[in-house]
Amino acid sequence: MDLGPGADDELDPEDLDDIRARVVLPVVTSLLTGDELVSVDVVRRHPRPPLTEADLSHGTGVYFSVLDVQLGPDAVDEADHAAPAAGESAEVWVVLEARGDEHAEWLVHSPSYGPDEPTLGQVAWQLADQLADWVCETRFGWGQLREPELTIPKRDASGRYSPS
Repeated sequence: MDLGPGADDELDPEDLDDIRARVVLPVVTSLLTGDELVSVDVVRRHPRPPLTEADLSHGTGVYFSVLDVQLGPDAVDEADHAAPAAGESAEVWVVLEARGDEHAEWLVHSPSYGPDEPTLGQVAWQLADQLADWVCETRFGWGQLREPELTIPKRDASGRYSPS
């Protein structure tokens, strides 16, 4: 499937504005209507510590949300999620709210662990897949299978995306 002229562009995990404009907003607006979406943001957070076997079993043999396992559902400390300094190791997350349902989705680690950064198209499809799974489990979208239709715009001659 053709995702548009910018799909093969390399993702820059330090450029949150570009990620927001060319990956997150096209994906989110293809899956949620204007009256469903309350807010969406792209943030850098300090990496979480690695999960242990005890974390994964959580005493019941059932795997829960990574954030719930590590932090507990009510134990999020804003100081732990303060934005890392530029160049400091971080994770890039999408945080959104739609009709009272909140969701956070990991996008990419910055800097990348691999030799190459992923393309915008790869990250967009990963996000679209995860958000489509989330939507069908929300109160407002229960049981609905929503297929994303998105186009990733190309960067301009200066290497930056400009919406005009």
